[in-house]
Amino acid sequence: MASSRSGLLVLGAGGMGLAIARRLGAGRLVFLADNSPKVLDFAASSLRSDGHEVQTHIVDVSSNDSVKNLAKIASEAARLNAVVNTAGISPGMGTARRIFEVNLLGTANVIDAFLEVMPPGSSLISIASLVAFLSSPDASFINGADFVIDGGATAASRFSDPILELV
Repeated sequence: MASSRSGLLVLGAGGMGLAIARRLGAGRLVFLADNSPKVLDFAASSLRSDGHEVQTHIVDVSSNDSVKNLAKIASEAARLNAVVNTAGISPGMGTARRIFEVNLLGTANVIDAFLEVMPPGSSLISIASLVAFLSSPDASFINGADFVIDGGATAASRFSDPILELV
């Protein structure tokens, strides 16, 4: 049974994940998950020096078993009000197959595992690169200057019936 303690879980403890954990972690038990012990140790040390209570977990988001195990452990230790997935890799960090496994299947693994254990009213956010969108026909009007200026907001506004709310 989950604790009544509020929990925040962040997958991907690099720059963006660390900033999110720092901003949203106050008063919560922070679970940090990453596949890099070095990144995880740095992020946890930084958060602890700011006064956060942190648990770390080595996780490979492309492994459904790894993600399900994390969901079980975290949901038993705290009430997961928020899960933020920033885990992802870019070209140059892996093969096309590995990018697919981490960025697409990994995201699906996170959503599937955590929706089963999160209480009603919780939030699950996956942050992803817009690079995949830029190769689609819907992005043909975007050039590099547009993207730098508006961060893709123009592209996102072309969807009249979004599946997810952009915030």
